[in-house]
Amino acid sequence: MDLDVQDNYAGTWRDAIGLGSKLSVIENEYSWTAIKWHEGRHIPLACCGIGMENAETWGFLAKDLHGHHLEITRTVKFMLDAYVQNEGRHVVALIDRTYEPAVRWAKLLKFRPVDDDNWIYQGSLRPN
Repeated sequence: MDLDVQDNYAGTWRDAIGLGSKLSVIENEYSWTAIKWHEGRHIPLACCGIGMENAETWGFLAKDLHGHHLEITRTVKFMLDAYVQNEGRHVVALIDRTYEPAVRWAKLLKFRPVDDDNWIYQGSLRPN
């Protein structure tokens, strides 16, 4: 996948791609890719998901979200809520606190820090 990720995550993205050309290692019902059709080609904007074994989130965003940040945030929030409701587990994330955009997005998604690196999702915990 040709996702032009934010500069400080380029190495991590290359490592993830090394797991499988289509990220099949981490694909599941709670993972997805946001793609925009632009000038005759598909442009990946984001690739996100939740690991089924450890309930840990993962995600990569493009440098330029082409004005789709709100849509992507809403979709991720919907998937986080669906996971919590359907699986009955808390979701965790490893957030780079030195990268302010990551911290802002994590807070917007309703993640809260537990310790230096680990954050837990504090979204809706609706009963089944």
